[in-house]
Amino acid sequence: RLQGLFGNVVWVAIGYAVSRRRKDINWRLVWTGVMLQFVFALLVLRTQAGFDLFDLFANLATTLIGYSSEGVKFLVNEVPGNFLGSVPATIIFFSALISVLYFWGIMTKFLAKVIRWVMGEGVSGREAICAAANIFVGQTEAPLLIKPLLPYMTGSEIHTVMTAGFATIAGGVFFAYVRLGVDPRALLTASVISAPASIVISKLFLPEDEKDAAKDKALDYKPEFGEEVNFMHAAANGATQGMMLALNVIGSLIAVLGLFYTADGIFTFICRSLDPTGSLPEGFGLITVFSYIGYPIAWLMGVPNEDLLIVGQVVSQKTILNEFVAYLSLSDLIKAKTISYRAEIIATYALCGFSNIASIGIQIGGIGGIAPTRKGEIASLAFSAMIAGSIACFMTASIAGMLI
Repeated sequence: RLQGLFGNVVWVAIGYAVSRRRKDINWRLVWTGVMLQFVFALLVLRTQAGFDLFDLFANLATTLIGYSSEGVKFLVNEVPGNFLGSVPATIIFFSALISVLYFWGIMTKFLAKVIRWVMGEGVSGREAICAAANIFVGQTEAPLLIKPLLPYMTGSEIHTVMTAGFATIAGGVFFAYVRLGVDPRALLTASVISAPASIVISKLFLPEDEKDAAKDKALDYKPEFGEEVNFMHAAANGATQGMMLALNVIGSLIAVLGLFYTADGIFTFICRSLDPTGSLPEGFGLITVFSYIGYPIAWLMGVPNEDLLIVGQVVSQKTILNEFVAYLSLSDLIKAKTISYRAEIIATYALCGFSNIASIGIQIGGIGGIAPTRKGEIASLAFSAMIAGSIACFMTASIAGMLI
């Protein structure tokens, strides 16, 4: 637990060290955001009421996943037990469901006002709305809520919007990860806690020092997410978006895993060619290297010593490949019972975000398409926001490591 506490100090220190404008850092916002994360995690992980509430949500999520199989049964009579038979259907169904909930907008508006009220004037309404929206939708859909305001936002605000996208996951893939066997309560908690974490780390990396050009009308602005006229229209659009997302997930997994194992084969061949004595251990490859890269990160999050290498491996996979590949690896570890419960929960928190190299291109294309006049600036901020999003996820995991 002390490792997790030390880890949080390190994450803030890293943010300060790489900050572009240290003198402009709003320390009240930083410490308020950290305390908000801690208090929320404390309520969920250490109080019976918080545990019961999120356990109720987790059970509801599991029940809803069962409903998502009904459409597959209609098509093929029996739901296949493999990845293709379950996960794409889950993504499509929940994309439609999330779109309906998002269309009504009640939770998004409520959470945005809570985030801004707690964290103070250091957070603009449009930043709060995007942070709240990213709990439910993806990194390119959430900015649509403030589409007319994006061209006028400050560089710091755009960085925060991008960081929030990297630090969270979409509602559709949330349920896909639950389908893989990942703890739904930990996933749900991580999704919510990472919203304020993304603001904290982003405001350390790039504090605000520009005049507010857009005026702070975002909380009064009526979102124009698509052109839905009613909830049925929203459901249909969500299903279409879910189908595209499912195809994107399948295509990405095929391409990323294929390319990774190609690179792994080449790397292993070269290493063994340079090792005439045969001293390299069996199974040595890129995954071994990834394990050692993520080793110190896992330690700072409070992972037990015996699990440091395997958690370091999945954390590195998430950043270099993507979070779906990492959760697949974590799912295999859980099923094989080769990871402790504490390490499993901390890893679940750490992986809960889109902060990977491939997502940089997704955000530049998606958000840059919404605000083409700012695309150059968006591209220049993308890598910084991805690193900030990763650290926000690690901060969330460190807080969990302090409390479990």
